[in-house]
Amino acid sequence: MNRVISSVGIATLLACSGNVLAQGVVGNPATSHNVLPSVGGWPGWQIGSTAAPSPITLDTAGDPWEQTLRGASGNALSTINEGSTFAFNQFVLPSGSPDWTGFEVRLLTAGWQFVTGSATYADPTLTMDDTTTGAVENIAMGGLTRVVSPAAGGQGGKLAFSFNIFNPTTPIANRIFQIRGFIRYVGLNPGVSGEQFTGGQIVSESYPMGQIIPTPGSAALAIASIGLMLRRRR
Repeated sequence: MNRVISSVGIATLLACSGNVLAQGVVGNPATSHNVLPSVGGWPGWQIGSTAAPSPITLDTAGDPWEQTLRGASGNALSTINEGSTFAFNQFVLPSGSPDWTGFEVRLLTAGWQFVTGSATYADPTLTMDDTTTGAVENIAMGGLTRVVSPAAGGQGGKLAFSFNIFNPTTPIANRIFQIRGFIRYVGLNPGVSGEQFTGGQIVSESYPMGQIIPTPGSAALAIASIGLMLRRRR
């Protein structure tokens, strides 16, 4: 019976420790970006480019990469009416280790969210380009899932992508991620129409997510701890 309990305990502990998600960015960068008159045909913000993607390294103890979205020429945004929509186009180059299991963008400014299910504006997408072979673009990723969370209360919306790192069709090394979509001002109160945004700027956070794999030392410590507990119980 004790063997069964210890086996289950060890398996559970290792499974839990192997699925802890870490998030953060090396260097804790903070950047500002001006609105452009045309990002794929719509006014909006482009962060990086295919030629100059933003290099991002996962740091399990780091802070997110903070981006400030401003008006033209770095000025404050003009008054924005409820329902106004802007393009969001971000290019990221994964670097360093550990491997990523996902990428997330949060709009910290209340009343803003990513657009989904619209006939006019496309849902958010994530594609990859090969940096070593310029002609290889829009590479499919194994097990890619997307979750869009709407704005709620005093917070903005969220866009999260998850990858299947256990059965990937393509490694992420030497690949440029392009996160593309639209963000819309939906107001602070869903029950009130005609609200306006006068906050001057939008703040967002981006960060990769990675999986913390237990080291042999931590696994041995877990086994020893459970064994000691069972021995003391006897």
